[in-house]
Formats: sequence, C-alpha cells, structure tokens
Amino acid sequence: MSLNDSIQKYIKELKKDTYYPTLLRLATHSSGYSGSLPLNKREYFKILLGLIFGGRDLNKNNPLHMDFNKMKMLIERNRLKEIDYSWKYSNFGISLIGYVLGMVSGKGYWDTMDDFLHNELGLNDTCLGSSNNNLHGYDRKNNDCDNWQWDKENFISPAGAVSSTAEDLLKYAKINMDEDKPYLSFCHEKHSDGTKKFDMGLGWLLLKKNNNVMLHGGGTGCFSSFLGVDKEKKVASVVLANYRLGRNNDEHIGMSLLKSLKKSRDI
Repeated sequence: MSLNDSIQKYIKELKKDTYYPTLLRLATHSSGYSGSLPLNKREYFKILLGLIFGGRDLNKNNPLHMDFNKMKMLIERNRLKEIDYSWKYSNFGISLIGYVLGMVSGKGYWDTMDDFLHNELGLNDTCLGSSNNNLHGYDRKNNDCDNWQWDKENFISPAGAVSSTAEDLLKYAKINMDEDKPYLSFCHEKHSDGTKKFDMGLGWLLLKKNNNVMLHGGGTGCFSSFLGVDKEKKVASVVLANYRLGRNNDEHIGMSLLKSLKKSRDI
C-alpha cells in the first residue's frame, strides 16, 4: 500500500472518473471530510447539545453507526477537490483507513486490529470493543452511563472502539520512544502542517515548536483518553477518565503532566 493511493483503489464499488482522497490526506486530516460525519448536521448538533447539557442517553448509547452502504453513499455524496484542505479532525476519514486495511488483510478491520495489538505490539489488555471488566462511565450528574457498544459490523469502529489500560498505553508509548518497529518512525515524521499549534504525523499530532513531542486524545460517551510522548526526554503521560471531562481537558492535564516530567528530567 502507498500513502498516495486513492481509496478508490481499494473500494472498487465507488463510481469511476471521480476524485477520492488519498490515504495520506485521511491520515493527516486534510482530506476535506466534515468533522460531523457519519452523522448529518441535525444529528451532530443534537449530540453536542446533549453533551453540553448532560443528555444521559447520548452518553450511554453509541450514536455512531455505519454499514458499507452508508459508507459508500457518504463518500460519493461528499464531493471533494484534489487539494490539501485545512486541518479538520475526521472520524469518518480514520474509519475509511480502517476499512481499507481490513480489506487488504482479508480479515476485516476488527480482527486485523486485534491481531496487531496483541501479536505485533504485545498489548494484551487492549482490544476492540468492551469486556465485562471495563469500567463504567459517569456523566456530570453522576449517572451510570456504562460503555458505548461496538461490533464488527459498525464501520465507524476504527475511530473509537479500542479499549485499553494505562499500563498498556505506557507500554505503547515506550515502543514508540524506542522505535522498536521500523515503521513507527515514519508515523512520527511531519506529513502535513496541521494547525497553528500542531503539525501532523500519521495519526499523531506533533507539537509545532518541537516535533519530538507527540500526542493524541479523544473521547467516547463519558470517557476521555490522552497519550503524550516526548521522544527526546524519554517521558510519557497517560490520562484515562471515566467521567465526562470538559472539551480538551484531557489534553490540558496530559500536557501539564508531560511538562512536569520533562522538568524533573532536566534537574
């Protein structure tokens, strides 16, 4: 596979003679896909309002569902130009990468990712979906919101279906620091300008003033997660919360931890 491949190379059912984004543009969030996909605008704003005002149902039940037909329809309906769009985080774009990887492996995304996590990276407490020992999430009113449910048939899974532990994430951070796998350093390189604050690696956000600092965060339902890595100082921070944090709070906490760890290294 090449980063410059169009998704049309792997999704044969798409209409011909039309531009579709490359894997590189998807991985750097410069493809032009809206941040709300696969939801329409009404569904997206309903979720935003629910999160702001504590809508328990939205926190408890996974609103993100997409089968192959919906994925194909959204790709063909959202016509894009062959340019690098300004950075916009796209769950939909990440899902397309996952689908393509699953097609190439012949096993589908879910089984391919589980195999990669366990057998390639050795992250034995990390998996797709949730298990019985997953912590429950809680909203701001302390309502038990359990976990969002994911399954193999939900094609948006690559954007949020991984469950993990702080220990496994720190192990993953060390693998990236040491660049044990030859392909990891390629993911750490700058591939796009990103935002005012961050450059883009492949999936990773790279601190613009120091590309040796890599991070990624996000959330589903009442859960928030963050992983920050400073390859130069050999320090990492993990934030996992099963309580609805404010917007980007996980990143602020994680970067503060990373900064304090760097200072202790300098002493």
